[in-house]
Amino acid sequence: MVLYGEGFQREPTAFERLMQLATNMSPNYHGDPGNIYNYSNVDLPDAENCSFWMERLPPDVTLTEILANIRHCGRIYAIHVNREQVPRFGHAGRKLAFFDRASAHRFWVQYVLHQGFFIRGYQAYIRRNRNKVAEQFGLQNTFSRCLVIAGPQNIVNTQYLFNLWKQKFIWDIDTVIHHPSPYFGKLEIRFGSYRAQASIAFKILTTCKVFLDADVWVEYARDPCDV
Repeated sequence: MVLYGEGFQREPTAFERLMQLATNMSPNYHGDPGNIYNYSNVDLPDAENCSFWMERLPPDVTLTEILANIRHCGRIYAIHVNREQVPRFGHAGRKLAFFDRASAHRFWVQYVLHQGFFIRGYQAYIRRNRNKVAEQFGLQNTFSRCLVIAGPQNIVNTQYLFNLWKQKFIWDIDTVIHHPSPYFGKLEIRFGSYRAQASIAFKILTTCKVFLDADVWVEYARDPCDV
């Protein structure tokens, strides 16, 4: 069974609003303004910027639709769909960042210089994002936004995991693939982002006592956007 487009979001707290102002972050941003990895690298040369801004997408475009249209580029580091501009402009925008410059270059060549990026008849306008993101040096090339999790069915299921995670962090889900088994639970969970989403889920699954005691197994899976 495959599920699409689930996730957990919330409005920023008053403290987070202050952090947004202090760090010159957009008030429409719904991530963690206290996380230094969410800050823009303003001094980064454009050629080294791995982040893009896409607009003129369908007003109701989903994260899953966007990611399903990205292939043969590389691993997605982070993505955010911005619906705040829909009432004003009639279309949605999104921020997209890759792990490395080579992946960002492949995306630019394929979807800007050559074939264009289309969803439901809308052609996206794509440019380098002014909130710059550098290549993620030091992160293993197996890290991704996708996790495969296996273990006892009473804890390896979306209801249990989502209820736990929403106490810890904010996330977007691209796709959840259930691998049925009479003996254990097995899920492939494709988050919207590695940054502050899959990375945190992986840490929880590999450090929390309830998962360690149950011998829950987890590893990063290949990002479909890299295939």
